[in-house]
Amino acid sequence: MSDIQSLTIENAARAKLSFVECLARDGRLSINLSDLADLDLSGIQLLIAVFREAEKERKEVHLTGSPNGLVLSRFVAAGMCDGSVATGENIEQAIKAV
Repeated sequence: MSDIQSLTIENAARAKLSFVECLARDGRLSINLSDLADLDLSGIQLLIAVFREAEKERKEVHLTGSPNGLVLSRFVAAGMCDGSVATGENIEQAIKAV
């Protein structure tokens, strides 16, 4: 589980470190999108990179929950979902397809 509340350029390095530590320790990472207050393109890029690295290392990353309006609008603007039914699971599938 991650305690990151914002995936933006300002905290991307700290978020990456937190994610890497969690994956190394537990072999899995769960990010609840309901807990995210903000997200920007660097956060989306970080999520994509984390999913790719976890797949290479045969570790698990999952997105859960539903994003708030701001976070959802960022995923929509990035083309990750259409906004009609946006859950962690739907967005996880879109990230894996990148």
